[in-house]
Amino acid sequence: MWKDGSHTFSDLILYAKEKFLCTAVTTNGTFPLNIPADLVWISLDGTKEVHDRLRNSSFDKVMKNLKTLLTKRSLSISQQTEKTSMTWKHFLSS
Repeated sequence: MWKDGSHTFSDLILYAKEKFLCTAVTTNGTFPLNIPADLVWISLDGTKEVHDRLRNSSFDKVMKNLKTLLTKRSLSISQQTEKTSMTWKHFLSS
């Protein structure tokens, strides 16, 4: 997780909240998501099988972090997926 001296990523988000109406974070979700952002975009690359092949078997970890976050507070979450030669077929079938 990002850190600059004694300042953490959460400190950076809290500072941004003082300056802007809304704060958003884009993440792969592999670190705990206990962040004070208003919106979180999480990268998931299709099914568990495809995601794990592309992102070092991290699907279960991402889902665990997401579920933990959602049990702690209400939050807007968007899922984004990179369309590649390995993932595009899964969008046609959904």
